[in-house]
Amino acid sequence: MRIEECEGVSASRKHLVFAYYVTGHGFGHATRVVEFGDLLNACKVFDEISHPCIVEYNAMLDAYAKNGDVGSACFLLKSMPKRDVVSWTSVISGFAKNGFFGEAIRLFREMMLRDDAKCGVVKPNEATYVSVLSSCANLDERGVLCMGKQIHGYIGRNEARVTVFIGTALIDF
Repeated sequence: MRIEECEGVSASRKHLVFAYYVTGHGFGHATRVVEFGDLLNACKVFDEISHPCIVEYNAMLDAYAKNGDVGSACFLLKSMPKRDVVSWTSVISGFAKNGFFGEAIRLFREMMLRDDAKCGVVKPNEATYVSVLSSCANLDERGVLCMGKQIHGYIGRNEARVTVFIGTALIDF
């Protein structure tokens, strides 16, 4: 999570401190919550927050996913009152990094079919594309190659430029 992603989000200092604690080293460092005890403590603190903001939700999603607890991440995502691209991407990436390629693709489809995505409120970012394309390339199922090609077409129609990371993920398609 980068500080730029918090722009426009009314997050108090308390919310940012929580996000800093959960991610381990703060913004800009995609680190794993090192010890399971840290994740348990983060869960306890999160559960005590009466009205978590999206930054706090996203910090927990990221912590769950990076610790391999994608079930809890998915459950939390579904229970969120509002989701943004960081929310969706944290769980999609978590599925992909933990070898649940089919689930990553299914969740990407769900994100794209929601009204938020159709209206342009939630739009995939570079990390979303890389995670789902990687999942398509790693899953040996019928129709997945076709989906990778469809995503490639979507990127071509909707993105101003293809980054090096997206380009590398597209090599298989």
